Amino acid sequence: HGHSVRILANDSRPDWIEVKVPWQGSPQPLGSALPKCDLVVFSFYEPAYFVPRAALEAGAVPIYFAQGDEYVFGDLEAAKDEKSRNCILAAQASLRLPYPLLTVSKAAADRIKKLSGREASVVPNGIDTTVFKPGPKENGPPRVLSVGSEGARFKGIVDICGALIKLHQECVQFQFVRASPLSDMIGDLPYPVEFHQEPSQVELASLYAGADVFVGASYSESFYLLPLEAMACGTAVVCSDLPAVCEYAEPDKDFLAFPPGDVPALTRQLRRALRYPKLRERLADRGLKVAARMSWDRIIPRLEAYFEGQLSRKGEIHRALRRELNKPSVPWKIKQSQD
Repeated sequence: HGHSVRILANDSRPDWIEVKVPWQGSPQPLGSALPKCDLVVFSFYEPAYFVPRAALEAGAVPIYFAQGDEYVFGDLEAAKDEKSRNCILAAQASLRLPYPLLTVSKAAADRIKKLSGREASVVPNGIDTTVFKPGPKENGPPRVLSVGSEGARFKGIVDICGALIKLHQECVQFQFVRASPLSDMIGDLPYPVEFHQEPSQVELASLYAGADVFVGASYSESFYLLPLEAMACGTAVVCSDLPAVCEYAEPDKDFLAFPPGDVPALTRQLRRALRYPKLRERLADRGLKVAARMSWDRIIPRLEAYFEGQLSRKGEIHRALRRELNKPSVPWKIKQSQD
């Protein structure tokens, strides 16, 4: 849309996705130094503690894009060690800094309000329908696609494998297709598996379009983009009924729903999807309509309007940042775990 955009990152430019804007590597902590700009958008808690001074020096309005991560939305009681607990505390405290907060769903905004007492604006994720679009289906048994790493327990990949083992024992025919950013750590399964590591966006779209069923079993997501990508590719979706998903799609009409972690319910919905082609067709047709409502053509103007609104508040935001910087520092220590 004619805006000048660049990415500042500690990591090198990724090779699994096309990046169409300048990518600037930085050996320093992110947000500790910024080029002259109008807006700086960051999405992890660590830059929140560096950005106030840098944003003032750059003349920029900072936006905290709090999509949620293992620390911001982490559970202190379930922290695996002292380091994780410290990270959760620091991440949740960052939400109380005087930044405009932006997130991707009402469910995420409600979580932010509970953690920080602050309101977050919501602009949902969108879908690039020029990339994610219907294509030819593969011949043979129905193809069941999952996307994500089994290394993250909350993604529910192990639950999907368990449901498919049960269906395989019932002699239900299918081909399991997996796409993951990591190598396959599951090992041998008693049914056919086709594995794709780090597919490009175009390759991923082709996998969605060629699948008959996409299954997503996450326990928690701020938005859950994967089911929407599948819908845009004309593929029937079986998905956990997370609040964020139910904001853009209707359970058991746009997708077959099951409670997160409920493997028997997941198995039942997968069985229905695999046994009834007409049901898959109906779900695919409804999913295409959902994706059309969530295309970038509709979402990007909302994001631009939000950014313009925050730019109009530049003086107010900068005054709040200066007050934060002028607060007396409080000494504190992080307890180190033995490892």
